[in-house]
Amino acid sequence: MRVGWSPHKGRQVEPPASMTVAVLNHIPWLEEYYVQSLEVLELCLASIRATADRPFDLLVFDNGS
Repeated sequence: MRVGWSPHKGRQVEPPASMTVAVLNHIPWLEEYYVQSLEVLELCLASIRATADRPFDLLVFDNGS
């Protein structure tokens, strides 16, 4: 059970965008098979920004890197 009060209670929260984009990422190291992984991630994010036709929320998840 929680005791006390929430410091965020009563604050205005920005409403979410009408579109949410999620990117799952896994770059355990930057050698061998994964040597260009950061460039691929950068291209992926740049493509999302360039082609989105409206404001969006972006979630980037790192899967155990």
